[in-house]
Amino acid sequence: MLVSYDNSCPNHTDIEFKQQGGGRRRRWSADTKLAIVVESFEAGETVARVARRRAVAPALLYR
Repeated sequence: MLVSYDNSCPNHTDIEFKQQGGGRRRRWSADTKLAIVVESFEAGETVARVARRRAVAPALLYR
């Protein structure tokens, strides 16, 4: 993920996140999907933390 920002305006900063590879849709195997979901159920783990680590939207894990 690439991050860029524009601080030309003194009142605010615009931050933009860009997906590397042109923003193409990723394909996940069933085993990988299951591993991510199981990881989110581990003791002391949060959905948000797993989502950040795996670079997916938290809403996908809640779903």
